[in-house]
Amino acid sequence: MQRFIGPTLLASNEAQPKRKPFEIYDCRIHGFTLRVQPSGVRSYYGRFGRNRRIALGKEADTVEPEEARERCQKVLGNVARGLHPLHGLGGTDGITLGMFIADTYTTWVRSSRPRTAADTLEKLYRHRFIGRSPLYEAHLIAILRINSVL
Repeated sequence: MQRFIGPTLLASNEAQPKRKPFEIYDCRIHGFTLRVQPSGVRSYYGRFGRNRRIALGKEADTVEPEEARERCQKVLGNVARGLHPLHGLGGTDGITLGMFIADTYTTWVRSSRPRTAADTLEKLYRHRFIGRSPLYEAHLIAILRINSVL
């Protein structure tokens, strides 16, 4: 069903839980979806491409329809520009691959792979391009290129 997803709809009987999960599609933004579970949990999604969707938040997490709609517009805009759908959401802008390795991966590799951690980190830091590329540009081809150098 297509409706304007807003506070009025959320308070109406149309958005109340039923025996099976169902979705309500926004009539203003193609791809903005509200999914209502039988448990009463309401989730917002941004849909794009062929059956691809990104979770934008749950109403239980105090995400208002307007905030979820703005997130959806950013996701759809990113897809249209060829960027990763979540680029610009979640505070990951400006984080480089080198920062991720220093802050997150180093801690993980030292606790999960203590025997080989030093060797792995030495090989990663030996690669000269690793610290400058933004994290959202880390894709399979770039990782395979780095892996071939290691």
